Amino acid sequence: MPVNKRILRLFLSSPGDVGRQREIVREVVDALNVDPLVAERCALEVVAWDTEGAAVPLSGVRPPQDSVNAYLALPRECDLTIVLLWGRLGTPLPPENRRADGTVYASGTVWELEDASSAGREVWIYRYARPPQMDVDDPQEQEKKEQYRRLKAFVAGSRAADGSLRFGLNDFLHDQQFTDLLREHLKQFIRKAVPVDAPEATPAVSAVPAMVVAPVSAAELADRLDHLIHLCDREDVRDLFTETMRQRVKLARPGAGILCVLPGGTREGHRGFLQRVREYEMRNQIPGVTPEQVALVPVVGKLSLATPETLGISILRGIRDGVRNPDLDSWRDLQRWMTAEQRRIFILALEPTSEVIRGKERLFLASAAAWLSSWLDKPARHLFVLVACVRYAADEGSAGLASERQRILEEVAGFNPPVPAIGLAPEIVKLPELPPITREDIENWLNHESVRQLFGTRLKAIINQLFAERPLWTMDDLRDRLATPG
Repeated sequence: MPVNKRILRLFLSSPGDVGRQREIVREVVDALNVDPLVAERCALEVVAWDTEGAAVPLSGVRPPQDSVNAYLALPRECDLTIVLLWGRLGTPLPPENRRADGTVYASGTVWELEDASSAGREVWIYRYARPPQMDVDDPQEQEKKEQYRRLKAFVAGSRAADGSLRFGLNDFLHDQQFTDLLREHLKQFIRKAVPVDAPEATPAVSAVPAMVVAPVSAAELADRLDHLIHLCDREDVRDLFTETMRQRVKLARPGAGILCVLPGGTREGHRGFLQRVREYEMRNQIPGVTPEQVALVPVVGKLSLATPETLGISILRGIRDGVRNPDLDSWRDLQRWMTAEQRRIFILALEPTSEVIRGKERLFLASAAAWLSSWLDKPARHLFVLVACVRYAADEGSAGLASERQRILEEVAGFNPPVPAIGLAPEIVKLPELPPITREDIENWLNHESVRQLFGTRLKAIINQLFAERPLWTMDDLRDRLATPG
């Protein structure tokens, strides 16, 4: 490393319930340190009590926070402090650790935050904005509820009595969003902390730290919509899909494949929904299963629907490409791959284009059911879920969309697969539709705290104009219109 390269130290602060997000911080930092555009300017160094190879020894005669302070650089000595929050605030510090006014710090995380800010250092607070899930039989249920109450009180303290912000919160809703936000925020921080001699072009980013208020372009509004899109997901769709898998995992006995029929949506709608389920519903709703143990493979395009065999050719090609293994010719091969990769659930999303499937919805579903019967012909412990996505066709206008919705729902309701001549009949789950977005849905999104803080009334005026044009929008169409200047 060149001796003149500047080292930027990032203090990582959090309670103990965001282990995966702490890993993401390190992953993002590692990736930036090998990015040529960053490496030529500086090196990033994470300062954390749990750094591999340099973990802090915890003393048996003093509080853990004192050990951290003794062996690590203090937040005030670092260039930036990153605070991660979800469902806990942490343990209050002992009485000997008091503020100058005599009050006790609510936790070590709060002390670290205030230590950095008192020295004029940058502090970024990221909050996983989904409430933590709690098991009613958990013996620590009351303690967890108290932690969450204290966290909400801390967050409520971000606003003064007059409504102004004392400090900003960067909310995120899933790990990929957090990864993207942090990466772009750190790039901005590096450009500011270590400027180059010549001015450089600054690319548009998905968001800026909440303490900075910047002009928002139409494209940035559309990107923000992507990140908060889950607020318009329907809970009945998500819950039924997740519960189906949870029950199978809970039973822990061999079974057939599952065929989920998912109507509605256009273009990216199905894949986005399934990806969001994989990222955070699996983590919270299915005991013992993490997103890393779930393979999600989309098979998209002009699939051949003529027979189960021709559809199977497209499916098998999609599986091989999705897991990058050309040797998967049977369910037994895939099971061996899942065991080697420590995967427990395989979700395959079939998304034929609306041009291919229109008028052939039941043929598509029947072929998918027949293929799954022959593919998974014996009870298996690994769970294979085939999601048959039945899209709306891209009709213009509300009347056309409403008619298309009704047609699709009737096709799905009337689907009853025949008993297979060979193989193992799959479990059929007809999911509620992924419907168009209504004014009520978007109002819920507009009222979300992070949206109000960043956009105020500017976005609402645009939405008012769009819903004056028509009362129903697919998520894709709405995103397209927001991304179109003017």
